[in-house]
Amino acid sequence: IPTIRKNSPKSLIIVGTPDWCKQLKPVADNPLEFKNIAYSCHFYSGTHGKELQDNIDYALNKNICIFVSECGLTDASGNGNKYFNEFDSWINFLNNKNISWIFWSFANKDESSSILSPNFPINDSNTNINNYLSETGKYIKEKLQTK
Repeated sequence: IPTIRKNSPKSLIIVGTPDWCKQLKPVADNPLEFKNIAYSCHFYSGTHGKELQDNIDYALNKNICIFVSECGLTDASGNGNKYFNEFDSWINFLNNKNISWIFWSFANKDESSSILSPNFPINDSNTNINNYLSETGKYIKEKLQTK
C-alpha cells in the first residue's frame, strides 16, 4: 500500500479478505490504517446467501467499504446449475447497499459461469461479441444495463 500511495496517492486500493474474500468481520474489527481502501468480497449465488450478506452488513455498519470483485450465478465451482433467482436477490442487495460488483467469468470456457459461448472465435478481432454471448452472458449483460 505505501508503494501504491507513493505513486498514486488518491487511488482506490482493493484489499483481499480471508477465506476466498468472504470473511469481512475480522477486517471490519481491525481495518487497515490507510485511506481510500475497499475490501474485497466474493459470492456465488448457488453457495452463498444470508450469512455472507449479514457479514457485509456488519462491515458496512463499521464504515468499511466493500467491493464485490468476483461473483457468479452458479455454485462456487463456477459450473453446474445456474441460480438466477438467488443472483437477482444478491444484485438487489448490492444495489440497495451501493456496492459495485464484477462478474466471473469473462471466458469462453465450456462451463456455466462463462459469459461467452465455447465457440467464440478468440483470435478474430472483427467478431461481434453479442453474437457469442452464452445464456449467462445475455443475463449478465441485462443486469449490467439495468441498475
